[in-house]
Amino acid sequence: MRNAIDRGSRTAALAMLALTLAVSPATSAGEEGESAEVAEKAGELKSDERRLKRLEVYLRELETARNRTTRTGLEVSAALMPDAFAHRVCSAYLEHRKEGRLHSDAIDRLSRESREWKSLRGRPMVRVFLKNTEWGASDARRRLFTIGESLPGRVIGLRVDGKSARLAFVAEPENLRLAKVRVKKFYTVTSRRRVTPDPDNSVPPGFKPRLSKPIPVYALEKKPARLDLVARTKGDTKRTRVELLLTRVKQYLGPFRRDQIDLNSGRRWEEIDPVRLELTLPPSGAALPEPLREIIAEIDGGSSPAPKPDDAQSPVSG
Repeated sequence: MRNAIDRGSRTAALAMLALTLAVSPATSAGEEGESAEVAEKAGELKSDERRLKRLEVYLRELETARNRTTRTGLEVSAALMPDAFAHRVCSAYLEHRKEGRLHSDAIDRLSRESREWKSLRGRPMVRVFLKNTEWGASDARRRLFTIGESLPGRVIGLRVDGKSARLAFVAEPENLRLAKVRVKKFYTVTSRRRVTPDPDNSVPPGFKPRLSKPIPVYALEKKPARLDLVARTKGDTKRTRVELLLTRVKQYLGPFRRDQIDLNSGRRWEEIDPVRLELTLPPSGAALPEPLREIIAEIDGGSSPAPKPDDAQSPVSG
């Protein structure tokens, strides 16, 4: 009886071992499949991190590669961006990713949003910063800069190898207020009698203040202004010298309240000399980084990416 039990036990053990050996290869194959999937996901994450890092570096290069100059308290700096459409796509993509969206979700949103940006494709953009460095802390003594209403028009121009390229706003200027200023000067005599001056009254005795009609201008006050301008013509090859020209800017030093420019006491509201600023390409040049070209290709729904760096156009046109 005992021998029969031992034989039965050995038979059962052998059967269990056989079953284990039969199951083990399947289990190992499953583990190998899971490991391969984990490795693939890890590779995708690293690739995504590299893409985000490259785009962040590229965008930072674009927006910080600025040339600057100063003229009587007006600081002008500008960055030249080879492709306004690519810049918009890059900044919007990074913004979507910062909000927690995955790559595929960001592409879906950009595919819809970019329809409004197609007119910017291939057109160079200039981001101009204007800073009033002498605004002053006292209301009685302000340095104000005003820019003609025809902005950009005849006010801001771009010259490429000596030829003019017209500019247009990409969006409304930031911190550049469209004001209707009035010029104040006391030149209307109300009485010729001798009157004792009143120290609390800025109006000289015997004179009546008179204001001009409203004059529409852009006013640069305390906060720095930003203007995004795009050339109306697409890029051309082998353009090297790019110059920004800012004209018809006036300065005024004195009290500025209720949008009134007070020209009493010898104060002046006069035009400053034109500001010229030579622009240079960012360190990466006119070429778009590979991740950005791939994103644009995905937005377009095509299988081929945007032009290769060798085929990239220089950013400006005459």
